Amino acid sequence: CDGVPNSAFRYDACGLCGDPASVEFNATCKDCADTVHGSFITDDCGVCRDPASVAFSRAGVPDKHNGGCVGCDGIPNSGNELDACGVCAGLGCEPDDPTKRSWCCDCASTAFGTHVVDFCCACVDRASHWHLLSGGTAFGPPKAHAFAEQAWERGRTLVRQSLVATETFLGTTAAEKNAGVADGTADSNDNAYAASSEIYALGNAAFDAFAEGWSVMKDPSLSNDQSECYALVYLSNNATNPRDACGVCGGGNETCAGCDGTQPVSIPNGGGIYDDCGTCGTRNTQIDACGVCGGGNGTCV
Repeated sequence: CDGVPNSAFRYDACGLCGDPASVEFNATCKDCADTVHGSFITDDCGVCRDPASVAFSRAGVPDKHNGGCVGCDGIPNSGNELDACGVCAGLGCEPDDPTKRSWCCDCASTAFGTHVVDFCCACVDRASHWHLLSGGTAFGPPKAHAFAEQAWERGRTLVRQSLVATETFLGTTAAEKNAGVADGTADSNDNAYAASSEIYALGNAAFDAFAEGWSVMKDPSLSNDQSECYALVYLSNNATNPRDACGVCGGGNETCAGCDGTQPVSIPNGGGIYDDCGTCGTRNTQIDACGVCGGGNGTCV
């Protein structure tokens, strides 16, 4: 095929003229499995396979759970897998930091488990624990337990929102104070400024949420779960409450601390809250009838 008499060259299976003794003979039409005109190709995990095989790995199609290399994120060799809750690269139920468990883990580190934290901060099985305490009539905690937990969480969320709103408000009004135009005047020495419309309401709502939770919690007609701990902590006050004023087990009132001083009182216990002037504890007393902090009613006469 090379035009040379008695040459050993011939056409290979790929249709190319070449020396049958050469490693290049048939090389251009062999697949990755070294089969002439074969169908195998290298998948996205770098493995030579039949693309029709279920084991063939493709980026975007997770298969690590079936022995491939494509993680749950669709990326080859990422190493990411679904945790016990079905979260890709999730922390699972036994992370180094127990406060960062995946969403479906109960307090006993069991995925989709039935354990909950009771009012005395013990992790108990919701069915068997209260079934035993109630003499066989209940299979879970009183409904007021969940109400109190939700109220406390709402209170903590409102505290965070109040702090963010205060910081944003003070940062925004600083320029207005300097310009002296917040209350509609042009006096550069004027320190008055328009009041916020949300900060004080957030703080009061937080206080109310905590009060609702603790009120329900301390009402034995609603919350008594017949446990010795509830009786000691909430009825006879003969034991220290394992929850802080914010409703957090083992907490130190950080999530509901008032704004007053270096050792603030918690908001549920009367600690200060920011008002609509961004001032701690003054309860909007600095706002004039025109809605101006430090004003003299001159902008709405």
